[in-house]
Amino acid sequence: MSFRASSCSLLISSFNGTKTGNPRASKGVDMFGLGPTELIIILGFGVSIVFGIWARRVASRKERSPIGWFLLGFFFLALGVVAAYLVPVKHH
Repeated sequence: MSFRASSCSLLISSFNGTKTGNPRASKGVDMFGLGPTELIIILGFGVSIVFGIWARRVASRKERSPIGWFLLGFFFLALGVVAAYLVPVKHH
């Protein structure tokens, strides 16, 4: 094996944790036992919930359906919140 191939294999094995002695790193486990994909999904879900609650609060002050506006804010994020601010107050 040439010097270049051995140094590349050492570099790759150090990234996945096999040479460092960290058994969790060799399994590809990151912070909180979750990988980067799971963390992005959880963060996106949290952001969606925040926008849904925001749209629900604005719509309920305007006497609109809170559940419908929560779903609109959850799925369309800022667009749902902007729409909730733009809809007129419902008159009886």
